[in-house]
Amino acid sequence: MKPEAALNEKTLKILGDATGIYDYEQWLACWLLVSKSEHDNEDPAKTFIGHGGESVFQYADFLPYDWKERGVTTGLVGFTTSNCGKSEWGDLQPVLNILKESGGPDLGKYTKNCHKDKDDAKKLCKKIHGLSGKDLDLFIEAQFKALVVKGGYIHETMHGFKKIGIEKPSMLAIATVFDASLNQGHDGKDGGVKNLIKLGEGVGNENDVLKKYNAWRRDVAGGSNYNSCKHNGHSRSDMFEDLRKDGKFDITCADVCKVNSWKMK
Repeated sequence: MKPEAALNEKTLKILGDATGIYDYEQWLACWLLVSKSEHDNEDPAKTFIGHGGESVFQYADFLPYDWKERGVTTGLVGFTTSNCGKSEWGDLQPVLNILKESGGPDLGKYTKNCHKDKDDAKKLCKKIHGLSGKDLDLFIEAQFKALVVKGGYIHETMHGFKKIGIEKPSMLAIATVFDASLNQGHDGKDGGVKNLIKLGEGVGNENDVLKKYNAWRRDVAGGSNYNSCKHNGHSRSDMFEDLRKDGKFDITCADVCKVNSWKMK
C-alpha cells in the first residue's frame, strides 16, 4: 500500500486529533522508523509494506513460536487475538470492535480459539487476507483508531507525556516512546510509557527527557529478548538518539533516512 493511501485525510485526522500533529510528512517519518525495525525497510515508499511484500494492514499469521500465547498476529503493529493464552487480553479485540461498530464485518467471532485451534486461526487469517473495498478501508481506519483510544499505544504515550508536564510533545518524542512501547509494551517493568513517567518526573525539558530515556532504552532493548540480538536492539534505539542529537524534533523522511541504514542481523 502506498503511504499516501494509508495516511489519508481520515487517518491523519485520527492521529492528529490525538496528538495535535496532522502533518503527513512527520507521520510518515514516524512510521518509517517503525518499518526499519519491524521489517528492515529503509524506503519511505515501502513504509506500509511487510517482509513478504504484502500490506502490513492485512498481514495475518499464527507464528509457530508464540501462537499458543498470542493466537493470530495481524495488522499495523502486530495486534494479537490473545495475550498470555487469554483471548480476552488480545489487543486485536478493540480493533475488531471498532470495525464492527463502523459498519464493517464482524471478525471478532473468529478470534476466541485462535490460540488453541489452528483451523480457527486459519479462518481468521483468510478473512483478513480477503478484505477489500470499503471493508478494507474500515479495517485500516480501525487499526489507527485503536491506537488512540484508552489503552492504545499512542493514547498511552500522550498520557505519559502529560504526566511529566509535557502537554505537546514533538513528533520525535511521540515516535520515541511509541516505538519503545511497540517493542516492550507500554506498562510492566520495561514498559515504554511506564518508564517515561519514571524517568521524566521533574525533568521538564523534552530534550533532556529524551536523552535520559534513550540511554535507558538502549540498555533494555539491547540486553533482553525484545529484539533478536543486542545489535538490533542498540541500533533501533540509536536511531532516535541520533535524531535527538541532531535536533530533528519535527522529523522528516530525509532525517530518518540518515539514521536508518544500519545492518539488521
